[in-house]
Amino acid sequence: MSISRVTEVKSSSPISFDDAMKKGIARARKTIDNVQSAWIANEEVLVDKKGKITEYRVQMKITFLLNE
Repeated sequence: MSISRVTEVKSSSPISFDDAMKKGIARARKTIDNVQSAWIANEEVLVDKKGKITEYRVQMKITFLLNE
C-alpha cells in the first residue's frame, strides 16, 4: 500500500505560467522524493504602471509518495 502526501508550493517567473510551474516542480524535487503530480490552485500576475505583465505566479499543490 502506498501513502501519499500533498504540499503547497508557490513559484514565479517573468516568462510565463508554464515556466513558473516548471520552476516550482523542479525546486520541489530537490527536497521531495517521489513527486507524482501537481495541480494549480491559483494563478496571479503582477503588472507595472503601464499595464505590462512583469511576473507570473502559480500556487501549486504537489502530491508525492512517502518512502516506506
